[in-house]
Amino acid sequence: MEFLLYNRNGELFDTVHGTELTLDRGRLARSEGKLTVRFRIPVLDLNGYWKPDLFRPRMQLDWKIRLESSGNRNFPYVALFNSAHRNRVSFYSTDLLDDTVIELAMNQQGCCYDATVEIAVTAETGPFELVFDRSSVPWPELLCRCRGRLGIRTPAVPEGAWEPVYCTWYARHAALTTEFLDEAAEQAAALGFGTFIVDDGWSYDRAARVTPETAPSWYEKIGPWRVSEKKLPGFAEHVRRARRQGLRYLLWTAPFFLGAGTGRAETVPTVGGEPGSYRVFDPACGEELARVLREHRELFRSYRLDGVKLDFLAHVPVDPAHPHGRAAWNAVRELTGAVRQENPLALIEFRQFYSTPATLGFATQFRANDTPFDFLENLHRVAQLRLMLGDGVAVHADPACWHPGESAVNVARHMAAAVAGVPMVSMDLARLSPEHREILRDYLVFYREHREFFRRAHWSVRYDGGQLASLTAEYGGEKIVWVQSAAGVRDAAGACCVLNPAAECWPLESGPLLPGRRFEAAPVSR
Repeated sequence: MEFLLYNRNGELFDTVHGTELTLDRGRLARSEGKLTVRFRIPVLDLNGYWKPDLFRPRMQLDWKIRLESSGNRNFPYVALFNSAHRNRVSFYSTDLLDDTVIELAMNQQGCCYDATVEIAVTAETGPFELVFDRSSVPWPELLCRCRGRLGIRTPAVPEGAWEPVYCTWYARHAALTTEFLDEAAEQAAALGFGTFIVDDGWSYDRAARVTPETAPSWYEKIGPWRVSEKKLPGFAEHVRRARRQGLRYLLWTAPFFLGAGTGRAETVPTVGGEPGSYRVFDPACGEELARVLREHRELFRSYRLDGVKLDFLAHVPVDPAHPHGRAAWNAVRELTGAVRQENPLALIEFRQFYSTPATLGFATQFRANDTPFDFLENLHRVAQLRLMLGDGVAVHADPACWHPGESAVNVARHMAAAVAGVPMVSMDLARLSPEHREILRDYLVFYREHREFFRRAHWSVRYDGGQLASLTAEYGGEKIVWVQSAAGVRDAAGACCVLNPAAECWPLESGPLLPGRRFEAAPVSR
């Protein structure tokens, strides 16, 4: 391949030929603060692509493909493959922290993609490589090879990260009361949940639900990170009651957000946001970061919290010309470090767009991005996290939620998808119908019975077109399989347990497997 290297001013300063590209200190210095690399990828036996900001592969050759990544957002990786999902070329940068933009533009005359990689070069940037893998194997297998090349190791995961989670978000949004939280905690403990997350809505007085009318200005009152005593009187005692029932207690925060209605956004340097709702403060602002650290420390000291859900960390924008990625990554490192100083066993939840190899050591659990009511998308997002992060990682489903009048079959499909990760639920538990409650209880029991298997298993993902065919967990010569399409039925052969989150009935060797049902042939090693 031919690589053309340009500096900040768009001047060509080097041409390199090879199968990979090494960016040494000399080339970085000549970039003058921003490096642009151009090369071409022939469109030969290509039918689809994947990048970390997608929730499933895209089986279409778009005219333009773009990925933005930095230390707090995605990671610089693109896979191109054929209709059988066999890799044709996957490439990535070993620099995970600096602001990077990858663009592929279809060149019809040249029968190729013109690829451009723009990378911020700062004083902290060390030598790195652009790595290309042309192995003709299923492209999902190459993510493991990438993590190995990067030297990524799975950190120790605390026991609590594997506990089923109850979250208040979809159930009540910001319409929280102490009475509801007490009732929800009691119900959650009785059903077998181990973790209780109070999501957004505890830090301001307004009680509201998310609707098309309220969504545009939803975060206008965000910050500072203090419990609203007006909305939630007696909160400290409530937390003590919940913890006495065996629940680990977490609060939600959005550390980089400044509510537009708080007045703080006018006095702090910002780098993005939504007009009328929130601004994102510049993570390089030491004074503002110190405030956020202080407020998080005070929360842990005041309520003896067991952890925190850190949200919207990917909202610091990517810009190779004016980078913030390293500052954001450093800020996240400081914040998670401060949390662990207050509670060394703290549970820390990240969401999908900043659940990456670069942040794997910062959090204890990594959650699928929001997908209310959509259990099939939940399953896809869990599968994507498993691809990116690897085995032994506590991947959490997005909270399962459904209409109170939903059919029993679809509630079972919700839960069949949720147990592909650590299951999380956000319903008004006290008002579940007896039938829905029993389905929920049944799947929580199933998850607990197989939790050790899931912790130790090797996970593999197989696709059929742009859809998941199957998700498989294997350990000790046994396997548990989620079959999502007809193409995945063959993967169920020899499985000791098969789950069906799909709408179709699957013809297994043991007999037909109906939607929302599971088949267990024998006890699974636990």
